[in-house]
Amino acid sequence: MCPSSVPYKMFWYSSNPDVAEVDSEGNVVAKKPGETDIIVACADKYAICHVTDDDYSITVTVNVHDLVLSLGNKATLSLSSTPIQRDFIVENTDSTVVQATISYIRSHYFCEIIALKPGKTTLVFRVEGNNVAPDTCQVTVGRPDGDVTGDGHVDVDDVNALLNVILDLVDNPLAENLDFYDLDKNGAVDIEDVNKLINIILGFSTSSPS
Repeated sequence: MCPSSVPYKMFWYSSNPDVAEVDSEGNVVAKKPGETDIIVACADKYAICHVTDDDYSITVTVNVHDLVLSLGNKATLSLSSTPIQRDFIVENTDSTVVQATISYIRSHYFCEIIALKPGKTTLVFRVEGNNVAPDTCQVTVGRPDGDVTGDGHVDVDDVNALLNVILDLVDNPLAENLDFYDLDKNGAVDIEDVNKLINIILGFSTSSPS
């Protein structure tokens, strides 16, 4: 656009540098899918090139793909992408099982997870745009050992619930699906399981911060 014999400098701009950047030599680098105008100016003249980036692909990576939590516990996952992107998105197939929140700390992206109730969910991590290869993490939330009532706590309510199960076995000794109540895994639900549950509660109380 400028004759080589004329001592004018050419200036390059991108109207949307998030999509594509251009350096002082006019080299264009794609950043993410989208559209932008590459503008070059020289003296009182300029030219515009409209750029559409449809084939640019992004790969998202999470550092953990299978996660097991106890009710009430928390975990932090690390997120990255190739090339480096911002604005990560998490899709939660069952938000009643875990709460998942994206955070940005010291130039790194994380996903903070809080277990809400027993169950399973899939977290899908992606970024905005086309041609994105997402990554997933399967999360399983279970009850703490001894949580007979399923409320996320191990306390005297669980002892009462376990005693009721034992009393019910007097009338229905062939009841099925009792493995969960067999805390000592000896093949029977009996007073030994109550003793184990009390020891679990005492262990929790002695290890809790004052």
